[in-house]
Amino acid sequence: MSQFTDRLLVATIILLSLYDIAVVATSGSEATISRRALYWSQQYPLISLAAGVLIGHLFCPQTIRVAH
Repeated sequence: MSQFTDRLLVATIILLSLYDIAVVATSGSEATISRRALYWSQQYPLISLAAGVLIGHLFCPQTIRVAH
């Protein structure tokens, strides 16, 4: 299952990157994912808090269990 998760994460990052490149090419930088996220975080500060919690959950040291 972890191999599927790895592939899913890589595919998602690639697709979002390609989408952002297409948006910049067709609509300019105002419509990019990062600009929209910045706009939303300014309008709704709880989005910044939720993003911080998610990033902390993903990158803070956790106990790593080795599968047998």
